Amino acid sequence: MRHIENNLTDPDVTPSKIADRCKMSTRYAHRLFSAEGESIRLYIVRRRLEVCRQMLGNPAQGGRSTTAIREDMGFNSLAQFCTSFRQHFGMTPGEYRAAARQRVALAPAVRIFRRAVGSVKSRVFRGYGVPLCPLF
Repeated sequence: MRHIENNLTDPDVTPSKIADRCKMSTRYAHRLFSAEGESIRLYIVRRRLEVCRQMLGNPAQGGRSTTAIREDMGFNSLAQFCTSFRQHFGMTPGEYRAAARQRVALAPAVRIFRRAVGSVKSRVFRGYGVPLCPLF
């Protein structure tokens, strides 16, 4: 697993290369992964997608294109990347990035709203559910 995690960005990581590096047969490596219920190839794709999702949602990565992120994580095919991303997360990479940007943009307003609602809740007269402040 550590070898896979350290080489997620390498587009040439394959089950046979992983097995060779770990000094075992490819068949034995597949058997180890099948005990976890996931093939080696699917594990690699899933982990790459998770890292891509984190990068797409990270405001510090906002200046990087989706293409650059996918290529950095070893996805050579745009079609394969978009299809896999949609299957795993229920939206395209572009939709995910747009939703993440919207969450970041709304975060200050949500914090202010939560503080305001919290202060109103603390001033509600117990038993009647009526706020003590006449504005509410």
